[in-house]
Amino acid sequence: MSAVKETSKNIKNAPTTPNRQWLSLGVALAVPFVAAAIGGRATGKSVNTWYRTLRKPAWNPPGWVFGPVWTVLYTMMGIASWQVWRSGNGPTLEDNTLVEPAKKRVVNGALALYGVHLGFNVFWSVLFFGQRNIKWALAEIFVLWALIAATLVRFYRIKPEAGLLLVPYLLWSTFAAVLNATIWRMNRGNLLARLLQDLALRLCRRSIMALVDLLNELAEWPVLKQLWEKDPLALGETAFSQRSKGLQPRTKTADKVVPSICPYCAVGCGQLIYVKDEKIIDIEGDPNSPISRGCLCPKGAATFQLVTGSHRVNDVLYRRPYAKEWEKIPLEQALEMVAARVKKTRDEHWEAETNDGHPLRRTLGIAHLGGATLDNEENYLIKKLFTGLGVVQVENQARI
Repeated sequence: MSAVKETSKNIKNAPTTPNRQWLSLGVALAVPFVAAAIGGRATGKSVNTWYRTLRKPAWNPPGWVFGPVWTVLYTMMGIASWQVWRSGNGPTLEDNTLVEPAKKRVVNGALALYGVHLGFNVFWSVLFFGQRNIKWALAEIFVLWALIAATLVRFYRIKPEAGLLLVPYLLWSTFAAVLNATIWRMNRGNLLARLLQDLALRLCRRSIMALVDLLNELAEWPVLKQLWEKDPLALGETAFSQRSKGLQPRTKTADKVVPSICPYCAVGCGQLIYVKDEKIIDIEGDPNSPISRGCLCPKGAATFQLVTGSHRVNDVLYRRPYAKEWEKIPLEQALEMVAARVKKTRDEHWEAETNDGHPLRRTLGIAHLGGATLDNEENYLIKKLFTGLGVVQVENQARI
């Protein structure tokens, strides 16, 4: 059994195939160039404009040098990270010795530090060229230099060749830090003047905008409008404000209009239901109704609240005998209680026949009064039910 486990372990950790090695090398080379592309978005906005206006030392390299130098450095960085990665992923040694878990953790830590340093590399371009903040870029490049040095040491301990590949990068970053500091020192006065100039321009721009806003407000002043339009009594368009001109009824934005009948009484007044996004937004009288001609009573005019009112009770409330507060009960329980009490009252007051022996089959202990919101179908079913129960006092609010 141990031999089988050892064989499966060796198969699982077989040497990396050539195709995978080339793929991993391509990814390792692409990572620093992707970071360079991100930083280049900030650099491209200022390198040919703002950067040219700065005062620089005589030993500042010409612009064409930076491209080739960074290409070589990014390539060396990619190869170094690839070599470190190979040291912690599979049997990369000549004798196919398996990499221990402890070494994998060291490799992963070094690569994580390498990734953090790439982020600071991009951030320096954003600060210097994107934000044009030389002072903060100088502070950031010192942190970047420390991260490069730490990454170099970590790489060298894992793979000496990988650490040596980062030496030119560290030297170039040292030169860049000195150049950054020199440019900051030579342009401190210019930067202060530019800041003051930008501040003055912003104040001037805000003053002009404030003056324009004031003039616009004066133009909307009713008195000036009435004098300008020769309408001193404000009986014409001068009585309208910009807000009032833009007002429109909410029914104008409705998706559709559905004709209906008022649900409250038996008069049958016509209504128009305005719907938007499958929701009722307004209910008004229908002027084409031969009954109401667009008019509605106060109750009918408030039909909109029947479906949108926030004060409607949506639960069954029950107050027990001698109780002071209402409690919520399930609808099924409430229906069972109503049915039981109807049956009990019917049985207690049931009249099967008269004193003379003639059949009655009725109860006078129950009366039913329907509400105005009941439609014809509901009234039919209620009348049928209570007549079958022997109830003779069945009325509707609309007839009273």
